Amino acid sequence: MAETFDYLLDVNPKKLAWNFNVYVVRISEVPNKYNEKEIGSIEMILQDSKGDRIHASIPKSVVARWKGNIFEFQMYVMSNFIVVGNKTKPKTTNSNWILMFSQRTTVTHINNPSYPLEAFHFRSISDLLNAERLDDTYLFDVIAEVVRKEDPRDLATSTGKETKRMVVVLEDLENNRIECTLFGEMVDQIRPHFEEGSVEPLIVVLQYFKTSRWNGKTTVQNHFYISKIHIERDLKEGAWSAADELKHGSVGVKTIEESLNVAKKVPKKVETSTIERYEYKGCGHTAGTASIRYKVKVIVYDGTGSMTLLLWDRKAIQLCEKRADQIKEEEINIKSANIEQYDQVYTVSKVCDDEDIIEKNLPKESNTNSSVNLIDVVEEVVSSLKYKTPAKRALNGVKSSTTTINENDEE
Repeated sequence: MAETFDYLLDVNPKKLAWNFNVYVVRISEVPNKYNEKEIGSIEMILQDSKGDRIHASIPKSVVARWKGNIFEFQMYVMSNFIVVGNKTKPKTTNSNWILMFSQRTTVTHINNPSYPLEAFHFRSISDLLNAERLDDTYLFDVIAEVVRKEDPRDLATSTGKETKRMVVVLEDLENNRIECTLFGEMVDQIRPHFEEGSVEPLIVVLQYFKTSRWNGKTTVQNHFYISKIHIERDLKEGAWSAADELKHGSVGVKTIEESLNVAKKVPKKVETSTIERYEYKGCGHTAGTASIRYKVKVIVYDGTGSMTLLLWDRKAIQLCEKRADQIKEEEINIKSANIEQYDQVYTVSKVCDDEDIIEKNLPKESNTNSSVNLIDVVEEVVSSLKYKTPAKRALNGVKSSTTTINENDEE
């Protein structure tokens, strides 16, 4: 007989024997307010199969039992809680209750999740900017590109603790912008990405941030220990796998024809250059040197249609098995029509070469023979890319050895 589970929406203080099948969306350690070297509690956000969430807390008395044994974005069966009123401010969930761990609480990790995780509840920048009234008592998630930054500043809190403050500007796909203030460790986390001079967009997911409005200006900022910033460049291979999500059905797969029917053309920023200097349009900083990196447009076909994909440096290296500077001496002639023939270009976030996934997600109209032929074509194109993919074009005013690219229009 299958095990039955309770739903988070039904939680009330009338019983203790609750049994939940949930994901851990967020987990954070809160220092003891009298001794910051000790853990005062461990706070978590849980989510069930209906998408409802609740705040759970591990008090100091049982912290040692669970520290290091519960992880974010993993599924668990959790049982036996004390239910208390939710008086936290600002609130991380809409629930009026908090689940308190006790000595009787049990937690079992689930290796094969029974339903997909929806880890983030995003609010759009336009929604925040245009809201008549902002509710600063609830925390939310935001995804955007960092396009500008201010220099970090040192400051002291009301308790005398020294920390750092940094303001960055976020921009979404509709070119809406909003300022975001980062404090403490988040400044140290994001700062190196501005110093490395990468040409790839700096995409961030802000988890459990809050908003404020002062003198008509709307901004967002992190809130103590519950907030977290996820930086795409920090994701390690193996820590998160798009292939795993495809296999588990956590993300949908569309044909090229379906994608083209719903896609929007979004203009992208480019870096410009001054005489013997590189100027970064996002932050206004200049540099005297720049690394040669990939920015490759490839055309893909799946039987329903074709589309152009834009691969930045790391994804192109995955396909070509060479860095851009390793092939910069090769003579390459690319005509403008080769890369400007199609209007819609999409940036590739992950490249999957798993044959099982490719076979599973081929259009249903394709028969077995055509599927095999299509895979052969893909392999041939990838093989060709290893030798014919051009190095990233140097910015205006800087020439790259013998690489020749005929382009009249600025990208």
